[in-house]
Amino acid sequence: MNITGSLSPFVYWGQTSDSITLIIDLKNVKSPVIDLKEKSLYFFAVGIGAKGLNEYSISVVLHSDVVPEKSFYKISDRNVEFVLRKKMMISWPRLLESPAKPQWLKVDFDRIKQQDFDTTSEDSELEELNNRTNRLPRMYKDRNFGRGRKNRVQDFKTAYLFLYNLFQFVGYIYIFVIFFIHYFKEGPETIQTIYPSLRNPIKFLNLMQILEILHPLMGYTDGSAMMPFFQLLGRTFFIFILIDYHIEIQSHYATFYLLLVYTMSELVRYPYYMLHIFKVNIRFVTWIRYSAWMVLYPLGFIFEGIILYLSIPLLEMNEKFSIFLPNAMNFSFYMPTFLKLYLNFVLFPTVTLSVATVLSVIAVACLAIGFSTDNWYEIRVDTNRTRQYLDAINNDGGGGSLPSDYDSNYLYYSRDEGLFRVCFADKKPKELSTYLSPTQTECFNIDYYIPENKESDSFTDTRWERLHMARSVVALYIMAFFFIILSFFTGVAGCWKRSHANLVSTGLLQLFSSLMDAGAMGLWHAVQFYDHHKLKDEYSYAAWPDVLKQPGVTEFYYGWSYIIAWIGISQLLVASIMFLSAARCIRSEKRLEQTKNMQYLMPVYPDKRSPYGLNYAYAYPGPYTYHGSQYGMGPYAY
Repeated sequence: MNITGSLSPFVYWGQTSDSITLIIDLKNVKSPVIDLKEKSLYFFAVGIGAKGLNEYSISVVLHSDVVPEKSFYKISDRNVEFVLRKKMMISWPRLLESPAKPQWLKVDFDRIKQQDFDTTSEDSELEELNNRTNRLPRMYKDRNFGRGRKNRVQDFKTAYLFLYNLFQFVGYIYIFVIFFIHYFKEGPETIQTIYPSLRNPIKFLNLMQILEILHPLMGYTDGSAMMPFFQLLGRTFFIFILIDYHIEIQSHYATFYLLLVYTMSELVRYPYYMLHIFKVNIRFVTWIRYSAWMVLYPLGFIFEGIILYLSIPLLEMNEKFSIFLPNAMNFSFYMPTFLKLYLNFVLFPTVTLSVATVLSVIAVACLAIGFSTDNWYEIRVDTNRTRQYLDAINNDGGGGSLPSDYDSNYLYYSRDEGLFRVCFADKKPKELSTYLSPTQTECFNIDYYIPENKESDSFTDTRWERLHMARSVVALYIMAFFFIILSFFTGVAGCWKRSHANLVSTGLLQLFSSLMDAGAMGLWHAVQFYDHHKLKDEYSYAAWPDVLKQPGVTEFYYGWSYIIAWIGISQLLVASIMFLSAARCIRSEKRLEQTKNMQYLMPVYPDKRSPYGLNYAYAYPGPYTYHGSQYGMGPYAY
């Protein structure tokens, strides 16, 4: 049988001695609703079937009993496959209890082990197909029209890309093992001595990455060759020029951690590429591939900046990688100046302070918007599927009907949850007291109040923990805003006076604020975890009606307020780092100015010594004395 008004997809069934296989010919399945019992199967979904994109459903009574606990299903882009375990290991003469076979039910001849007694039409179709195949000329049977050659080329590309990524992955595992063994044997001293052990393998693997520039050019991979080119150019510059040619930098801690960051980024990247070649998706690998860069890239940028800063005086002394005049090309290049220009572009105080100020303002705006709005957690309940699911259970004799509190319980309604309010997206429960928010939505407040009467005596430890964490989220946000306000005053004074101390205070205050906001976000996630997995209260997920837990009935999303809050935290963190970097640059500038000023006050400075080896004032051009000087007659009375 089928629900009235819904279309039925084609279903191909087969059987073995212990299981039944059903393949539902439905592509790009969205929001499936599945209910499997011992004697029946209900399926409803939106997908692309024989009638195009539409709603499709089947509701069948099986010939014999199955074991739902041992049965399973798999949803792919092409179809939905069920494997139903038989309760008794006997051959079924047909799939359905009724002898009448629907038009949408077909026999899967590749999977069936026992002939179906009601498959006369299918047998005739198969026989006709075989006859057509036998009538084809032999000349067409033997030809593959180039498909074999194309498949061989594609197989070669797949094998080559897999072996290349595997080779790189194993190589960086070897480097990581060297890190681990040296640190385990030598401890912190490894930082100064490990580079000679890593020089050859890391240079070789870095040169091998030239192939990643050629892969998109040759059509082996998608995408542009510019991104791997610039990444390889930067790493080659640091490894081959700045680190490998300077022993002083090889023993610096920045080199140790930079190479470790390079290694960790590749250990995350290459496993994802190997799986992607065969279109295998492992969620953890995909998640860490697109999440680790948020930590590794800023760390790599910081350590690269330190190495650049340390390389400038060394390159000034040894004059390597510089071109001086005169030469045949009439061209000059001075590497220290190039590095200084690069560092000034990145860390120049004026530019850095300007960008940091803009980021701070945007961060505060994002945090304020995220803190005050209610779209942190979006819960969408499909009322149509809820009613269809309950009606289907009722039609199958399951006694399903609309609950008595369907119109009053807010769990059956789509809603947005914030830090202070719960607002309804479309309709609200009839008997729930709400008020109109500034965004013209019906809302009710979240209660953070701890009752002082006997009501709190019934609270479990888990509920107390959940309540305190929820209150701590708000408290941490308020403390973070307090530190941001303080950083505003110190930042204005630091930018106006170019004060190193004020800018350091600004950076530290904003750093503390970003950490507090991040801690608040972590506690907010802990509250959601408690609601879904640990609490057993009236409105916790464990106490929700079973119909709301069905696939496709209730869906959860992180809202735009949550995303904006994270954007504000990340920008505040970057702004704090830029304020601290600007403070360091200003301190270096002031020290350099003081050093230059002291040079003209010290008589031992080379410019104040007597030239030509003459140790008296007549060696200087100009007047020896000035007869009106308030300092009298002396060699320095100018």
